[in-house]
Amino acid sequence: MTTKDTAISNVSLSLRQGILLALLAVGLLALQSFRMLVWWDGLFLLAGIFLIELYFLSRN
Repeated sequence: MTTKDTAISNVSLSLRQGILLALLAVGLLALQSFRMLVWWDGLFLLAGIFLIELYFLSRN
């Protein structure tokens, strides 16, 4: 693997993780705006994002 391939791989990984982090933040803010956010709902949302990331990591 060349340096350019490594850089592209790192950028795509960072982009995916940034999108997932943004989805987590938007989900938490949406739940808070509807006054539905409790700690276990936040944990469920975090676990869902974590499982999505594990899926993408296991594909490689």
